[in-house]
Amino acid sequence: MPIIQIQPHPITSLPHHPDLETRGPSRPLQEHIRATLEEAHEILESLPSDLKAQSKLRKSPPSDAKVKLSQGWRTPLHSDPNAQKEYWVSRESEHEDSSRSNGSATWQEFQNGLHQDHAYHEMEYTPSVTRVVQLLNWAEGEDDHLDQDIDIKNTRYKQFDVQLFLIIHTFNPGRLIHPRAFLSFTISATTQSLLAPNRDTPNTRHPTEGFITIQVPYSIDNCGPNPAFVDYQYHGLYSRIISNIPPRTIFAHYASIERVELLVLPTDRSISMLGQGEGVAEGGGELGVTTPSPLNTPSTSTGRRVRWTMATTSDAGGKIPGWVQRSWMLGGIPKAVVADVGLFIGWVVKRRRVRDVRQEEHEEER
Repeated sequence: MPIIQIQPHPITSLPHHPDLETRGPSRPLQEHIRATLEEAHEILESLPSDLKAQSKLRKSPPSDAKVKLSQGWRTPLHSDPNAQKEYWVSRESEHEDSSRSNGSATWQEFQNGLHQDHAYHEMEYTPSVTRVVQLLNWAEGEDDHLDQDIDIKNTRYKQFDVQLFLIIHTFNPGRLIHPRAFLSFTISATTQSLLAPNRDTPNTRHPTEGFITIQVPYSIDNCGPNPAFVDYQYHGLYSRIISNIPPRTIFAHYASIERVELLVLPTDRSISMLGQGEGVAEGGGELGVTTPSPLNTPSTSTGRRVRWTMATTSDAGGKIPGWVQRSWMLGGIPKAVVADVGLFIGWVVKRRRVRDVRQEEHEEER
């Protein structure tokens, strides 16, 4: 059974966490993380062939970058050949690593906004997200080797955060559209390319480092306050979920993969430092022991770009027909994922202005 799919997993299948007092066998957390990352890697690689790209690039103001949108039906990975297909939407945009424009953001701003506190920041720039509740945090639980790196093909994943969130969306008019609640098992990690820059293509930017956020849907079905329920230890989690949802809420589901990469030209001096460390292979070979990248500082260089890729499949539940959810004209998922680019860039610019004003005030007080 695939992990990243629209069909939600029962919360009784969550990896072991001390707050759940799981009695039966459960999948070790690191094993679960690796399996999820392998699926995410495979899905991202398959999207160009699985989905149909629109010929028209989409605008998402105030972002300067245009958005490449793709969508289509695909069969979940590692599922039965007769399994029901899922409708996926993906987008890709490439942004100048710069704070000189009100339509761009630096690499550091992408890190601060999309990697750190991802769910809470999403609530700040997404109008419909009105509540985010962290239900479980595996980083605060028992030692599950979260400090161990995981290598998958040419990418090294590290610095893991693993959490279970309850995310509430509310809409206007509220009397017509019920609130939606999502249970999201979220894995985030930083990434590092294990390929040395190919200097035979000096005008082609290559990913050097980045981060990824994967969200997997879960469900509380069959976990209600029933004394006869065999997994009684989940009742506390169930009660906390129910106490945090508004009246008339409908549980909905989505799975998503979000990857952000810093793209640098092979001739960039900053990445030439990578070749001075131990284990760097010449001519684009794999790295053995990698050295820390010096590329995580703010920049106004036009030679660096930030590539933002997101893919999702979702089901709003309730009485909203699937064809409406898939419609661009009716404001469905395709239009929403494109709009997210502009919402994020606009939020970044607003935070930048606030920071600059505070800095000016601080300097005047000196």
